[in-house]
Amino acid sequence: MGTSVSYLEMLLVLLFMESLMLGYTRADAGASCIKSEKDALLNFKKGLIDPSNRLMSWVGEDCCSWKGVFCSNRTGHVIKLDLRNTVLEADTDFSLGGEINRSLLDLTNLYYLDLSMNEFWDTKIPDFLGSLKMLKYLNLSSAAFVGNIPHHLGNLSTLEYLDLSHNGLLVDSLHFVTTLSSLKHLDLSWLDLAKAGNWLQSINMLPSLLELHLSSCELDFIPQFLKVNFTSLAVLDFNQNYFGSTFPRWIFNISNNIRHLALSDNGFQGSLPREMGNCNLLEFLDLSCNALEGKIPETLSNLCNLHDFNLELNKFSGNIYGPFDNASGCIARSLKNLNLQYNSFRSTLPDNWEKFKYLEYLDLSFNSFWGPFPASIGRLSRQLPRLAKLRTSSNDLPGSGSRSIHLSSNKFEGPLTYIPDVAALDISNNFLSGHIPRITGNMMSQMKTFILSNNHLNGSIPASDFIAINKALLRVRRAAG
Repeated sequence: MGTSVSYLEMLLVLLFMESLMLGYTRADAGASCIKSEKDALLNFKKGLIDPSNRLMSWVGEDCCSWKGVFCSNRTGHVIKLDLRNTVLEADTDFSLGGEINRSLLDLTNLYYLDLSMNEFWDTKIPDFLGSLKMLKYLNLSSAAFVGNIPHHLGNLSTLEYLDLSHNGLLVDSLHFVTTLSSLKHLDLSWLDLAKAGNWLQSINMLPSLLELHLSSCELDFIPQFLKVNFTSLAVLDFNQNYFGSTFPRWIFNISNNIRHLALSDNGFQGSLPREMGNCNLLEFLDLSCNALEGKIPETLSNLCNLHDFNLELNKFSGNIYGPFDNASGCIARSLKNLNLQYNSFRSTLPDNWEKFKYLEYLDLSFNSFWGPFPASIGRLSRQLPRLAKLRTSSNDLPGSGSRSIHLSSNKFEGPLTYIPDVAALDISNNFLSGHIPRITGNMMSQMKTFILSNNHLNGSIPASDFIAINKALLRVRRAAG
């Protein structure tokens, strides 16, 4: 799940437009390769290990026609080198390896370098990359680099995109980023930043930053208060760290622009601040796998652009009427994915689910919802054609596929609600009572699984309906006495 408009995509579009202004092309547009740059590329190739012969096109005089090489159609200079490995699942190893030759320095107009998804085992990021003064885009992610991040990268004052994620790099300081004043995208995910003191203060020196990804970085401290300089930030990903604190208040200082907020599995404690409802542009919110408690603030009903909302595995309690049954709220007009499973909600459920016209996934399982089964949930498969998965088992509402509803192990009571057009229905282990309605029997021509056990239902299913079940599993336990 991600934002509807990725800021990475926007940045790449901007870089592409800039490349058009620079005029990069292949040989078919008439550009002629500069001999010194062709020689530099060939020397670079000599240092590489290429088991699948990916660079077999690197022959002949016109380097602008070589795979992964892009030239300016005005000057003939190499301005882009894209050697990202795009074949990740194959019998043949398509990864490049070996060493990175300093002959790259002869590509004096290079503004784009991508060596990601390769295997430069036991190779350090060369210091000389910090001398590629024209670089705007540098992606070395998932390439098995080791050693320290060279502080020389801080010399790349025009750099807008930097991704060093998923490598075996050592980091004792992020001071090198403080001079990257043009940086818009920074991804250091899966690097060990535990020894990088003042990491956030260093990043806070980047006023142009739009995306920040620091997931799984072994971070164990986050300041509660910070005078934020990266006020244009739109994507913030701190998933899977060890903060163990209350929710950091400075995040609300970037509420005017934030669209994607991923803070799962960080040990955050306490309540979710009401100010979260001020993040008017928020499209993606993941706070799962924390220790947040109390009620969901009703102010979240005003998040008119929210598509994805995940509070799974927290300690939220009370009811969910505030954010989801607010007549003046607009969250119902945008929400596509809602996950509230494994919390401690104890209440009846709102009966207005038909308002959520774009809902595709709803998981309310493993809570303590009780009371009558909401009629609007029974109508979801008919009224919400986009709904692909509805899960409410072991405490909740419907689940497990657009053709499957699981409501087992809750505290629903009263008569059985009509739920049309499903292939599997499990409402076992509740307190439903009364007769099994005829309408239920008529549903069975499409059913493969039908579980009513451990309720207080009585009556019988007509033989004609029973015969129509296609290998259905039918278990009905009548009330004692």
